[in-house]
Order: sequence, then C-alpha cells, then structure tokens
Amino acid sequence: MSGGSGMVAAAAGAPTVRAMHPSTTPPATPPAIATTAPHPAPPPAPVTALPGGQHLLAAGTVTDLVHDYGAARISPWLTALPSLVTAAAADWQLTVTGALPAGCASCVLLVQSAPGSPAAGRTAVLKITPDIDRSRRELAAAAEYAATGCGPRVLAAGHDHAAGAYLALLEHLPGPGTLRDTPSPGTRQLRAALRDVLAAVRAAGQQPVTEPLPDLDGMLHARLAQRRTDPDRYGPPATDPQRAHAAAVLTDLRPGIPAGVWVHGDLHPGNLLWTETGRLAVIDANPHHGDPAYDLAVLLLKRRRHTDAHPADMAAAVRDARRLAVLTGHDPDRVLAWMVVETAGRLP
Repeated sequence: MSGGSGMVAAAAGAPTVRAMHPSTTPPATPPAIATTAPHPAPPPAPVTALPGGQHLLAAGTVTDLVHDYGAARISPWLTALPSLVTAAAADWQLTVTGALPAGCASCVLLVQSAPGSPAAGRTAVLKITPDIDRSRRELAAAAEYAATGCGPRVLAAGHDHAAGAYLALLEHLPGPGTLRDTPSPGTRQLRAALRDVLAAVRAAGQQPVTEPLPDLDGMLHARLAQRRTDPDRYGPPATDPQRAHAAAVLTDLRPGIPAGVWVHGDLHPGNLLWTETGRLAVIDANPHHGDPAYDLAVLLLKRRRHTDAHPADMAAAVRDARRLAVLTGHDPDRVLAWMVVETAGRLP
C-alpha cells in the first residue's frame, strides 16, 4: 500500500500504484504520453491530451456524471483524472494510445504495455471510474465472465480514495465494435452468438463473487417509486398507473427469483462486443442478485431502441422475446414480465 492518499492495489498480483498529488494547473504544453524516460527523471506531468487531439472523456460524459453523482462528488475526480492516468501509465508500464468509446460514467483508454507490465507487452484497456464500490462489484463479475470465456480478463486494479477513483487494467478484445454500433450479421449467426453469450453470462451468475451485491428487486422498486423527469435521457415518463402496474408485476416476480444467483444488470447492446472470432463478449456489468431472465429483457428492450424497430410494434417485440427466451432456456412469460417492469422504469 502506498502512503498518503495514493492508489492502493486491489487485485491479486496487481502492482501498487504510487502516491500522487494531482496538479490543478495543467502545463502550458501537453506532456508526451510515453513514460519510459531514462533514469533519473522528474515525476511525469499529468496527461492532458491524447494522440490525435482526443480528450480523456467522451463527449457528454461529464454531463452524465454530474447528473448521476452530483458536482461535489465528481469535481475531485475530474481534477485528479490527468494525474491518475499518468500515475497508472508509470506504475503499470503503459503508453496511452487513444480514447475508446465509453459509457456515461468512466474514462476508457487504449494502452500499449511494456513487457514487464501486468498486460505483458500487449494492448490493453485502462478504465477509470468515480464509483469505487460499483467498480469493485463490476470487476468481481468480470472475473467470472472471463472464467466462462465471455469477457476480458482483469489484469490489475487499484483505487484512490482521495480522488474517489477506481482504476482497472483489462484485457483488450479486438473486434469490429459493439452490438449497438456495428451492422448485425445474419439472423442465424446473431441468434447463435446471443445464445452462447447469454448461456455464459447465466453460468457465471451462478458462481459466488468476492463482493457483496445488492438485490435487483429492491433497486427496481426504488426506481419505480421515482418520477423520471428527464425525457431527453429517459424518454417519456411512465404514467402513475403504468408504474403501479409494473410494481405489482415485480412483486409477483419476486418468489421465482433463484437464490444465490446474480445478473449482469445492464446488458444492453453497447455492453456486448463482437470479437474477431464472431462471438460476443460482455463488459461493464452492474451486478445484482436477481433473475437471469431480467438480463434478456433488458437486452431485448434496448436492442429495439437502437434499431429501426417501431417502439409501438409490441406484437413483434413479444414474438422476439418468446423466440429468444426459448432459444436461451428462459421462461418466456418471466422475460415478458421483466420487460413490463423495465419499460415502466424508463431506463436510458
């Protein structure tokens, strides 16, 4: 463990990231990304720019972070971010080569590692988030997904409590992109890929994880009790009768939730990566104890939102749900019930 408020290693075999004191005044000239200057050398300056003029954060990420966590919590993380990248690059022997498309709650960078790095000279992914507890749960799930062959391996991890930051070094899975951002293959190939990845996700969810997980039904009950007032992000809010009906459906679903099983919790098309072998890999879990049919319901709903399918074409949605539920060994009626709950919750 490093002293002061520095990074603390959080994975077996992970190197300890040295203590760091983020600069609040960026240097006039952005420093080089490489961190292999000959010794002796001064401490590396914070990374403030990336190759090709990219920014550390994807467009819109700061707005989403402030929306989710509040400005008071996010400000220290944003201030520390350049130095967090620099420190990780130095201690894990990485060279940042660019930014990757990311979700709404993290900084995700593509890096090249040195031979002595935890990534052992290979291309890897450096992910930095402002939510230490959630990131610990995410990486606990990621380890199980990697074990079942449906996700990248966790190579190293650490946290900095002063900045409220969690860093993870992950295996890079090259491929054409996500299920959301790339043209889908033929129907038969797509269904086979979905069948395989959903089976692997379900198998992983039956394994114990190292972190305590919240319950899915409690989270969804809380969401249904809220009034979503941000139509740009969540779509038109559900009516009071719709939310009341969904809460009743959720109550009916509870007895059938298997004990000791956890789910991905955010299995949308942007969290499924096509690999070079034509298989799908899963990333960015928000694991909860719950019903595996929920993951399929989320995937079906959000996939329809990212295609040209008409949102009002419920007959087609029901047919798709039943077909894929049978293909993946889920109860079609439970998948449809979870879709009712999820629709009323108006997830983004």
